[in-house]
Amino acid sequence: MDHQGFHYRCTKTIGGGKRYYVCATPNVYCKGTAIQLENGTIIIKKPHSHLGNSEAFNCMKVKKNFRGVLVDRAKSETKSLIEIYNEEAIRNPQAAVGYAWPTAEASMRQARRQIVPPLPHTVRELGEYLDLNNNRYICNNSLLYQGWINDSNDNYNIMFACQDLINAVVHQGATEMHADGTFKVVPSMPHCRQLFIIHLILQNHSIPVCFVLMQSKTEASYNAVLEKFKTKFPNVRPTLVMIDYETGLRNSFLNVYPEAVVSSCWFHYVQSLQKNVKKLGYTNYVKENLAAKMCVKMTAALALLPHNLIERGFQDIKTYAQDHQIQLSRFFTYFASFWIARKTPECFSVHGQSRRTNNNIESFHSTLKQNFQVMYPNLFTFLEHLKKITMKQHIIVDQLGQGLANSTALLSTGAITTKEFLLQCSHTTDRYLERELSWEDEHLSSEEEVQGPNFPIIASPNRMNMNANYDIAIENILEPEVNLFERDEVTNDPVPAAIIPALVNHPAAEINPPNNLEEEYDSSDFEIPEDAEMHMWQNFRDSDEYQDIIPFVRVPRNLHELYPQTAYEEDICIVCRVAPRTHAIIPCGHKVLCIDCLTQLEVRICPVCNSNIDNALRVWQ
Repeated sequence: MDHQGFHYRCTKTIGGGKRYYVCATPNVYCKGTAIQLENGTIIIKKPHSHLGNSEAFNCMKVKKNFRGVLVDRAKSETKSLIEIYNEEAIRNPQAAVGYAWPTAEASMRQARRQIVPPLPHTVRELGEYLDLNNNRYICNNSLLYQGWINDSNDNYNIMFACQDLINAVVHQGATEMHADGTFKVVPSMPHCRQLFIIHLILQNHSIPVCFVLMQSKTEASYNAVLEKFKTKFPNVRPTLVMIDYETGLRNSFLNVYPEAVVSSCWFHYVQSLQKNVKKLGYTNYVKENLAAKMCVKMTAALALLPHNLIERGFQDIKTYAQDHQIQLSRFFTYFASFWIARKTPECFSVHGQSRRTNNNIESFHSTLKQNFQVMYPNLFTFLEHLKKITMKQHIIVDQLGQGLANSTALLSTGAITTKEFLLQCSHTTDRYLERELSWEDEHLSSEEEVQGPNFPIIASPNRMNMNANYDIAIENILEPEVNLFERDEVTNDPVPAAIIPALVNHPAAEINPPNNLEEEYDSSDFEIPEDAEMHMWQNFRDSDEYQDIIPFVRVPRNLHELYPQTAYEEDICIVCRVAPRTHAIIPCGHKVLCIDCLTQLEVRICPVCNSNIDNALRVWQ
């Protein structure tokens, strides 16, 4: 008998039809029993110690789905298996109860082995694998893998970069390049010396555009990598390159990009000084002696001087130390031999630069380390992270292309170039230009549809001679025909002089035009008088004078309708036009304000004569 999802076996039948049943589920020891009465009613005597058949089936189905999700994620993701299991266990706690981590681990590891190839032992083997599987890493339909590079010393390097990302950054005007390397996130295998990263600066944001796994840090390797980058991406033409004080890297940039100004990072300079203070055993001495600390701080500030003043400044520091009896001879010897003689002041001076550090790269290195969570990640985990980082940069570049609130501020501080500013702000005129150009097309098309002459007053020259009083040559009345949408080359006015006003102000214009002709419009019909007044006011200002931001409020023409004249106009406050005038302004003496408006004036000047308000006097009638 089957009842409520359980299978029973009849053990005894009593006369009259009463039957006794026990649980008959195979491979399960269960004390569940039931009784079926004569009328067919079933009574459960002892409960079962296991799930019923339907519940067990549902449980198996949930467990199977849970296992399928774990296996699929193990194949498609590079996260650690235990992290994947914990995430899914939180989403499916009931399934996790019946499918614990020790049971799931074996299936997940087996699934990951099927899709992850064996780790290459050398950088060259990695390059050969990526040559055969270059479509494995795609960023916005562009190949991320850009090939492997062999230098003159037979060292190999692997380059990753997205062509579309670099084109987008260059299109927005990025010409400043930062470059640096890090060893903290290189894969555990194959053995690499560093991950070399090239950034382009866009709107004061650092965009990583190229990643290179390098087997060596020699000048020959840097030359090969930069030559490959320049060949692959010829549209990248940096005008400023900022790097650290690595001699091989600096020489390579000067060789590959001779037109760029190569500068060094002030942060790395100060960091190097601090490390050598510690290395030479001056740490406690500098902490306890304020004069010694001042010497180190002034030495760090030497990089802010022009390069031709650095040696003189260094001599002043040594004189200061001698006057205060400071013992930093070994530190001064190190600075003179390394920074002055070997690196030269031209190398580490950051005077006049809008950006003196590449801390943006150091910050990016820290972010990389947090994302990988380990010092030396798995190779394929590493490559997946590079893919995600590059894809994220596409979103950032698109956002920077739209967000222009800070463009003016960045331009004023020198953080972006004039070209970058114009490219960033160019899209702000799209809507206006489309509207105006559409209006021009409609205007021109409407002119073509007009039947009859365009200027009815001059259409019939004979009409001009109908009255002797108006015997005037037409060429003395009309101005040459001009295009209203072209700039005047002489006056540089945005709109040339109008044609119709010349006729209206002339006596000949009093002649009545023919009837049933459409009214002609002039550019002056579309000019707002307030705008013209502001333009005239700006022309009177000196071009070199500082232009204040002056709020300009358009005043309606129908002021007499909004504020009708009253019989007591001279007694009403000229500001609120409601309350009576009660106070006279000192020293000018104008009695024009009420008590409320006087106390609420933001600028303490007389609204009539613009003289300063020293005081006010209540005047009684």
